[in-house]
Amino acid sequence: MISSLMMIAAFQFLFFALFLFVNNRSRSVANTLFALFLLGKGTILGYNTLLSLFSGSDLPFGLLIEQTYFAVLLVYPPLLYLYVKASVTKEFKFMKWQLAHFIPAFAALITHQFPIAQSQVLIYFANAFYYVQAASYALFGLILLRRLSQVAKSELSFKQQSIKKWLATLLGVFLVILAIFATDFVLSLLGLSSEVVSLGLMTSGLIMLFLFANGMLFNSMRNAPLFSDFPLDPFLKKEKPLPRVVNERAAGELAELMKRERLFLDPDLGLSGVAQTLDIHPRSVSLILKHFYGQSFSEFINGYRVRNAQKLIEQDTSNRTFMDILMDSGFRSKSVFNATFKKHTGMTPTTFRDRCQKTSLPDVIENRSEVLST
Repeated sequence: MISSLMMIAAFQFLFFALFLFVNNRSRSVANTLFALFLLGKGTILGYNTLLSLFSGSDLPFGLLIEQTYFAVLLVYPPLLYLYVKASVTKEFKFMKWQLAHFIPAFAALITHQFPIAQSQVLIYFANAFYYVQAASYALFGLILLRRLSQVAKSELSFKQQSIKKWLATLLGVFLVILAIFATDFVLSLLGLSSEVVSLGLMTSGLIMLFLFANGMLFNSMRNAPLFSDFPLDPFLKKEKPLPRVVNERAAGELAELMKRERLFLDPDLGLSGVAQTLDIHPRSVSLILKHFYGQSFSEFINGYRVRNAQKLIEQDTSNRTFMDILMDSGFRSKSVFNATFKKHTGMTPTTFRDRCQKTSLPDVIENRSEVLST
């Protein structure tokens, strides 16, 4: 069973890595790094599958595979971190100094040629180093995402929120799987493990890997734009606030932009998109909204959306559904529309429509009376 799970998981990781490599739509620095990560993980699983199927002496190209095993083992955790960093950084470029992340892998590849590398103590040390290294890089990735959590959720587009959740899930699942295998390693090192416990932990970890691989494939098919650039780097860079006079000018430009371009009709509109249109830093947009409008970004945008919905309801002569109206006003869901509408107007959309119909009724009666009198 273990061999079968490892074989299937290895195939899935390698298949998805190949998909990212050959798919032109998903080709980016971030996805290339993620493909390399999957390639490394799939290679490790493939090696372990071969070990379970062959004895050490019968393993094809056994020496060559063994020499590269620890090198690959130490390569893919840094690739995971760099993938997260590239995903949250616009126009990310891999710099030469970032090769320092892979120094341990190069060292493992070189030192494995010497007899001392075959000692049991050094093998235990290499495994322990891997678990510490992998956990550290995953935690660094979560810290990076935590900095994004300081940005209000409403200021991120739906696509950005989806990618952020994907990255957090990826790191979380990676840490859980790592903890399972690390527990088995520590118990074996301390002599506290048994065949039943070791088998249980190994099976649990492999099932997690299997489910994760299938979940990743399902998520990529259900949400195709997931594996694309994540333009949130303005939130990762600290920039001094712009001078007050610039903000005052930009405040007028912001209001004019909303009236002229009607950007609020885009349900995926985010703070970074407005900042890019105004050619200023996102932090400056937040300062403008706070100091000149006394509102957050979501409150400001939703105000325009509610006013647009009010106009559509007032001018409605065909009794359109609220779903049509909210979609034409930049909202995505009915629950958000109802809550936001009531927050801004003090009444529900239904109550507002009833009042509009009652207000227009005397005008209709008066018009009819004029027609009859003539």
